Amino acid sequence: MSDAIDLREAQLYRILMRVFGRERIVPQARISFVCSGNLPELCPETNPGYRDWAEGFRCLFTLVNNEDEPRLVVEFRSDFTETVDIREVERDRYLPEVLQRQGIHYMTVSEAEFGELLSAESEMCFLHLMECKFGDKIVA
Repeated sequence: MSDAIDLREAQLYRILMRVFGRERIVPQARISFVCSGNLPELCPETNPGYRDWAEGFRCLFTLVNNEDEPRLVVEFRSDFTETVDIREVERDRYLPEVLQRQGIHYMTVSEAEFGELLSAESEMCFLHLMECKFGDKIVA
């Protein structure tokens, strides 16, 4: 995977930096880093490609707390109206369970939500979007 990010990823990165600060955002962190080197075991019979997926998967953006512990992973979610991205299907198969077992929150941002975040006419901000998705479950 390339270290380069595309325009919308760069826009989301800027939004996250404004809300949380640059020092709290880790772009493209390996899942092994996010899990502090302790990937949880998933049943190989029901998750046959898990280890291969975990070897190469990078989270789009990981937010860390004051102790540099990962607390939230943010990813884009496509709407699958025109194409199905196999990497996204694999991500959706493994990532939510892996993060949940590690006590790390997982947030996806749809194209419509992202459009709202970028719109000058919208009152939506990233913290409001988080509140809509998590309520009061997020703790530093």
